[in-house]
Amino acid sequence: MRSRTFTPGSSSSNGPWKKSAALTATDEVSGQTNFRGNIGYTSRSSDSGINTISGVTGELDYRHALTGKTTAEIDLTRQINAYLTNDASEIDSAATLNVTWQATYRISMQFTYSYTYRQLPGQGNAQIGDAIVATDTQRIDRLNQTTLALTYAPIPWIILKPYVSFQNRTSGNFVGGNFNSDVIGLQFSGQWQRGVIPQRTSLNN
Repeated sequence: MRSRTFTPGSSSSNGPWKKSAALTATDEVSGQTNFRGNIGYTSRSSDSGINTISGVTGELDYRHALTGKTTAEIDLTRQINAYLTNDASEIDSAATLNVTWQATYRISMQFTYSYTYRQLPGQGNAQIGDAIVATDTQRIDRLNQTTLALTYAPIPWIILKPYVSFQNRTSGNFVGGNFNSDVIGLQFSGQWQRGVIPQRTSLNN
């Protein structure tokens, strides 16, 4: 069974105002493969003109069940966002790969890799002598992040999630923008429920 939908949409916000218009499409094939995409145009500006920027934006998301336990997802996006609490604008182009393996109903493993190409018009700087001086050039950031996580639910109301994450960034036209980061951690969550939640019933019954 295959289903397709096409939905137009638009949005706006105040502050340094932002307006967007997009067309969204979804495609599902037998519950095994899902495709979702939208393409549009975004404009962001302010009275000062510092934040004024516009361009084509959108997202493509493809999800496929490789096996009964393994799912892969690829997501491509291009968005115009705020930088430094509306002081400036940035264009983010990103690609993300996510693979999930549901080993058992209690154990799952997730691998995620993402790459972001970030453009920040007018946010560049340079070191001249002992001083760092704004140059009004375009700053370029390239970010890579890889994460491997294990989710374990020994009992229904407790979830343990050990993970390891590696991240690095290289910056062009921006002094001190490069960094590397390694994180190893453990997330813990628990919940307590009192009583039984009744099942939903149809209004026509």
